[in-house]
Formats: sequence, structure tokens, C-alpha cells
Amino acid sequence: MAVTAKLLLCGQTLIRDADSNNVSVINIYEGMIAQGFPLLMPWFSFLAILEREEGDPRVLEGRYDIRLGDTVLVAGPMRVDFQDKMRARQMLRIAGLVINAPGVVSARFFIGPDELGEYRFEVERGAGPVAEVIPDNTAANQPAPDAQPQAGQGQHH
Repeated sequence: MAVTAKLLLCGQTLIRDADSNNVSVINIYEGMIAQGFPLLMPWFSFLAILEREEGDPRVLEGRYDIRLGDTVLVAGPMRVDFQDKMRARQMLRIAGLVINAPGVVSARFFIGPDELGEYRFEVERGAGPVAEVIPDNTAANQPAPDAQPQAGQGQHH
């Protein structure tokens, strides 16, 4: 058996277009600075593109794990069905992944005992909560309801 991982990737969202069957990964996780822990990642997606050779089984039992360092955060089985194709996509969405400390997050995919690949990114500790006041300029651009037009504004002869 010579199944290989052509691509492993983690991001916020995976989208599969119903018409074209193309997959998009939105907000790829390359690294992250958390202002505090635990860090709740409301959406975590994992994409694995696998390829098989002629003569390899059509259906295989796979599994994945998502880790922070050596700690398994989420793991489970994932059946791979190539159907009549040589390539298969495995997509996983996790709602509410909790990262408890800074470290390296890794997503791995296995067929049987063999690890086919791993995607890694680092979560670093930031300086702490950062507040930024964002002014609402929409109200400032509107005249008061009882305001009289100034010279040259609103009066045309």
C-alpha cells in the first residue's frame, strides 16, 4: 500500500463548492498570538488530501488527532473512501477547540499505524488584553436635527 498525503492544512473554515466541488480554506493557521488562555477557537478545520496507487484498496480506515504538544485535544476515526478515484479529500470541522497554554498545535492523519503527515503551527502568549477604542464617526457626520444650515450649505438660489 502506498497511500500518501499530498496536502495537510488547518484553518478556520473549509468550504466545498457544490457546483465545482473545489475546496477553499479560509484563514489558514500559520501561527497565532493569544492574549490569554484558555483560548477558544470557535471553528477549527483540517483538510487532508490523500493519493493512492493503482491496486491500493478503495476504502481504508484512517484516523486523525489534534494535539497541543504531547497532549491530545481531539482524536477519532475517519474512513477514507476513494470511490473510483486515485485522490480523496478528508475534511474535519471542530466547533469549540480549546487551547489551554502556549505551544505547538499539530494535526496528524494516519492510515493504520502509519502517520501520513502532520500540519503544525505555534500558539504564542501575547502581552495581555489590548483595548482599542474605535470611534463611531457616522453620528459626527450628520447634522443635528434642529441645526440651521451654515453659509454656503444647503441653500441654493
